[in-house]
Amino acid sequence: MVMGLDIGSTWTKGALFSFSTDGPATLLTRLQIATPIENLYHGFSKIKKGLMCEVGTQPVPCYVTSSARGGLKVAAIGVVPDLTLSVAKQTVMNAGGKITASFSYKMTGFEKARLEEIQPDIIFLAGGTDGGNEAIILHNAQQLATLSSEGIILYAGNAKLQERVCRILNKKELRITENIMPEVGTLNLEPAREAIRDLFLSRLIDGKGLSVIQAEITGEVRPTPRAMLDLVEAMDRYCPEMGEFCLLDPGGATTDVYSCAVGTPNESGTILKGLTEPRIKRSVEGDLGLRVSAVPCVEAGNGYLAERMQEMELSKQDLDDWVTKATQHPEGLPETNEEKMADTLLAEVCVREAAGRHAGRMAETLTAQGKVILQRGKDLRSVRRVFLTGGYLSRLTEATLLHCAFNRLNTPLEEAPLWPAESEYYTDKDYLFPLLAAALPGNPKVCAATAIANARPL
Repeated sequence: MVMGLDIGSTWTKGALFSFSTDGPATLLTRLQIATPIENLYHGFSKIKKGLMCEVGTQPVPCYVTSSARGGLKVAAIGVVPDLTLSVAKQTVMNAGGKITASFSYKMTGFEKARLEEIQPDIIFLAGGTDGGNEAIILHNAQQLATLSSEGIILYAGNAKLQERVCRILNKKELRITENIMPEVGTLNLEPAREAIRDLFLSRLIDGKGLSVIQAEITGEVRPTPRAMLDLVEAMDRYCPEMGEFCLLDPGGATTDVYSCAVGTPNESGTILKGLTEPRIKRSVEGDLGLRVSAVPCVEAGNGYLAERMQEMELSKQDLDDWVTKATQHPEGLPETNEEKMADTLLAEVCVREAAGRHAGRMAETLTAQGKVILQRGKDLRSVRRVFLTGGYLSRLTEATLLHCAFNRLNTPLEEAPLWPAESEYYTDKDYLFPLLAAALPGNPKVCAATAIANARPL
């Protein structure tokens, strides 16, 4: 038997599995409670004790993941938007962070003021190949040197400048790691990902009971978003018969989207602009959430919401009332018909906006050879499977919400996100994906098989 627990988000949850040798695991029991944010250990202890009632005194491996309730806030700074900045943002998101600001080229006074305002947990400074650009990186380091921020600065740029960057930022809390792009087109992401993971654990959620939890579990506490990405990678590796797929995960504070697809241009006359994105990609949207981020979610989906509210005959006051209630009491569930409709609309906005931002886009442009189509990002239109997890989507019994959200993405070519056009939807019916992601170190193959077996077609 194996335990998987996920702590730190709106709900602290855990499951006890009976692992098989090769096939899917059997779910023995699943528990969840509202997260006591002041001390994560209280929620962990209650869930673990409840699960242990099923096994008595028998020792059981216990694996734990933790989110930072809304994500690790990271500001990314690069040189060229389509090169080092793009790679920096992807590195942060794949490590479990949330991009709260991003800047390219030389940082301006306005951009510096923006950093002062948002106070990120980590400032990810990248740019330049090894031996490449120096002026922009040194300028940005000097700007950061006078920043009144408690955020840790992580440098992952031109390796030839490491000593000079250290001297400039000698009064800041600075970490140095390997360059994320040592040569043009050559990516080196893992050292920076590991550095972000270590900072997440040692600096940002320690002090909330995590050190006590660490003494009672198997292995290390892992960031929830990184663990979910590991689960997606395991599903791809051990269940190749599925082919390409996407995963939608709207939560109380953020909405995460994962794609496992090549996504390169497959039509004649289409040219990829910028770097090729990784086959397995994660994006996270900090302004799209059903509870903590309900207010910015309404702002992000303003135009779409106005149309849908008219169709559903839901008043703006009803929506505003539910947003206030959901923000103040994130553990609460909708009770009245109006609250349920408002919650549904927030979910529609989360998946619609997050999917649209995750997918690539196309635009026509004129060249000396005539018209060509430029593609930025991944073309996911041929993906045929979309998995749905998170507290809301895991409870779906039919796909109306998704059809409402995605049918309206069919805008003209130059505006349309390249999201799956005709796909089958599979819901995480017992809401096990985050708990399987937690238990993944126990047996990745079994966890991947269990995730697929637990997926119910809509």
